[in-house]
Amino acid sequence: MSIRVASVWALWILGLVTADEEPATCQLQGTYEKLPGKVLGLPFCEQYSKCTCCRPSHALTVKDELAAMSVSPACLATTSSLKCRACDPEVGVGAKQAICLDFCERWYEDCRDDYFAFRELRGNLAPCSQGSLICSELQDLADNGADMCKKAGYVMESLEGGPCFDGTVPPESSCPSKDGQMDELWFVALLGVGLVAFFFVVIIGGAALSFRQHAQQLAKASKSSKGGPVSNAASSVG
Repeated sequence: MSIRVASVWALWILGLVTADEEPATCQLQGTYEKLPGKVLGLPFCEQYSKCTCCRPSHALTVKDELAAMSVSPACLATTSSLKCRACDPEVGVGAKQAICLDFCERWYEDCRDDYFAFRELRGNLAPCSQGSLICSELQDLADNGADMCKKAGYVMESLEGGPCFDGTVPPESSCPSKDGQMDELWFVALLGVGLVAFFFVVIIGGAALSFRQHAQQLAKASKSSKGGPVSNAASSVG
């Protein structure tokens, strides 16, 4: 088997193993960058610590944003749940991008007496912060939960239904276990080492065979060059 043929077979086998199941990848979440699926823990939005699409620095950004809001405890709690949705693994991988209408209604009811304003840069509705100049009660700016979520820039669930964010934390069983991920990594690593060893044996074996064939050719050439004059001398004597 040539080195080229062996390489093609090895890469084909590796492709079958690694392409069997592609892990879900965290997507872009607002101003967040592309994030890993596993972290050791979160300093905020702790409910997603075991499986998340956030890094600790991103969770702290959410915490700082909430700390600047001047709203009631009930409104802050629901707003916190909404802001932490970026750390939800099902939201992060794109499985549920929309906000459930029931959640929008709950957010509206918890914040209807709190002060909101339209942000200057984005123009979306948001709770007032300590530095806000012009604020109004939410009930004067939005008619209901659906209107509130729309003006806040969120996509609501479609009329046909489908997965949407309702504030609940996905069960840990829906996230690939760390042990399972490690088993897959070890298997792929061992397979890679095996392929490298295979290539090494093929290359060394091919080089050794080529060297042996070359040595045999040199030996035959040497015998021929030595045998020629002796034969000629014997013919002359005869």
